[in-house]
Amino acid sequence: MQGKRLLQMLALNGGIALVNILAFSRAFFGLSFSASSPLLLAAAITVPLMSAVAFIYGNLRLLKPSEATAVIQALPDSARLADWLPRMRDAQRESPAFKGALVRLIEQAERFDRRQATIQALLLQKFRPEELSYIRFDGAVTGLEQVMCRGLRRLFSRMAAFDQGEYNRLKGMGALSQTQAQRLALYKESLEAAERTELAGDEILLKLDMLADELAKLGDEDIDGTGAAHAMEEIDALIRSAKLYGG
Repeated sequence: MQGKRLLQMLALNGGIALVNILAFSRAFFGLSFSASSPLLLAAAITVPLMSAVAFIYGNLRLLKPSEATAVIQALPDSARLADWLPRMRDAQRESPAFKGALVRLIEQAERFDRRQATIQALLLQKFRPEELSYIRFDGAVTGLEQVMCRGLRRLFSRMAAFDQGEYNRLKGMGALSQTQAQRLALYKESLEAAERTELAGDEILLKLDMLADELAKLGDEDIDGTGAAHAMEEIDALIRSAKLYGG
C-alpha cells in the first residue's frame, strides 16, 4: 500500500513538473509572463496557479490516511457503539466493497442502542441500581456492546488493508497468476469476514431480544426469573466466545 502511494505521488508530481516544462519551454508552447498577448499572459498565470492547486490538493489526498485507518487511530478501545456509528457512515463512501455490510452493521448498531435503552428502562422498573441483579444484567449488556465494538475494530483493520482499486482490477481479470490469485483470495476473505461480523451481530441482537422479553415477564408469570437467568447464561456464553466475532 505504501509503495503504491509513493508511485502515485511520483506520478502526480512528475506530471505537474512535465506540464510546466511543456508550457514554459520555448521548444514547445513558450508561455511567458512578459507575453504581449492577453490570452498568452493569462495562460502563463493560470498554469502555475493550477499546478500549485493540483500539487497541494493531490499530495494532501495521497498523504491522508484511509478512513478505516483514521478510525482505528482515533477511537480508543473503550469506544462505544455510538462512537462507531458516524465512523461507519463515513467509511461507506470510501469502501464500496464493504458498503452493503456497513449499511447492515449501522442498522444493527442503531437497533442495539434502542434495545439497550429498553432493557435499561426494564431494569430500573424491576431493580434498584445498587442491587446485584441490576448490576449483573446491566454488565452483561455492556459486555455485548464491547464484543460488537471489538468486532468492528477488527473489521476496520481489514478495511484499512483492503485495496479497492486492486480488488476491482483482479476481479475483472481472466487468467490470474498464482500471486494474483492469492491476493484476490485475501480480499475475498476480508469480505467474508464482514459477513461473519454481520451474522455475529444478528446473534447478539437476538440474545438482547430474549433478555428484554424475559425481563418484561419478571413479576408476572416468570416470578422466579428462571427465563431471565437462562438468557443471561446464553449471553455469558456468547461473550466468552467473542474471539470468533468479526472473523
